[in-house]
Amino acid sequence: MKEVMERLRNVVAGLIPEDRQKQLDVIAEVCEAAAMGDLESRVVGLAEDPALGRLATALNHLLDISDAYVRESAAAMEACSKGCYHRPILRQGMAGAYRKSSSTINRAALKMKTDAGQIAAFQAERQRVVDDVTETTQSIAAACEELTATTSEISRQAETSARLTDGAVGEADRTLSAVDGLVAAAGEIESVVTLISRIASETKLLALNASIEAARAGANGACFAVVAQEVKTLSQGTGDAIENIEKLVERLRSSCSGVHGAIRQISGSIHQIHGNANTISTSVGEQVQATGEIAHRIESVLDTMRALQGGAGAAGGARGA
Repeated sequence: MKEVMERLRNVVAGLIPEDRQKQLDVIAEVCEAAAMGDLESRVVGLAEDPALGRLATALNHLLDISDAYVRESAAAMEACSKGCYHRPILRQGMAGAYRKSSSTINRAALKMKTDAGQIAAFQAERQRVVDDVTETTQSIAAACEELTATTSEISRQAETSARLTDGAVGEADRTLSAVDGLVAAAGEIESVVTLISRIASETKLLALNASIEAARAGANGACFAVVAQEVKTLSQGTGDAIENIEKLVERLRSSCSGVHGAIRQISGSIHQIHGNANTISTSVGEQVQATGEIAHRIESVLDTMRALQGGAGAAGGARGA
């Protein structure tokens, strides 16, 4: 623009009178200022010259329209940048490309308003979802903490139970061995009782023979007969006692057999309980480890959700600004 005006000035310098040349210089300076972004300069103080007056009026009107368009556009865009979409470009006095461009900018502002509303609604929904997920995750984290504490206690009790059942297994095995020894002792007692019973029978037979011999001896065998009778009575009592002992030994053997069977069943049950306790202890230990890993992952999710909440708050603040 400046170069064009300079060439025009050089061409007409020799053809235009000096006073008109000065007026054209004023018009050229206003045009140059407008080209540099100064839309407030105007052509004023020209002499009465219909041609130059019309040119000055047209130029001033152009500058008025351009200045109004620039000011209105800047005001509308500044309002949009602040999230205010109620400030359209005032199109009064604008025509042609200015009016069309103003209408385009106003439509864009309305579209921005609609989009901003949708974004705000989406952001609000996003914030609600983030809050819900955060609350749910916090509840899950609290439940995991309780579950970890519970499973840790169960693990401790399972380990204690395993130790107790381990001791019970040893005690049951020792008791079973003692009962086996008692059954063996009962068998030995029965053997001794059988021997005593045989000796008592032989003693009774000897006493009977002694009584017969004493009867044959008559008065000379009277003392021997008394001794023979005492031996017979003693052998009879011994036989009765042995019979009672045999019954007691039989009952003892029967009881020991019952106790032995019961203890063997108890020992088997304790062995099974011991195995189950060890299995439970191992499973609970694995559960504690798995729960710890879940709690760690949930804590990571919570950190992410807190970061999202912070980002949502910052975005809301930026829109408000």
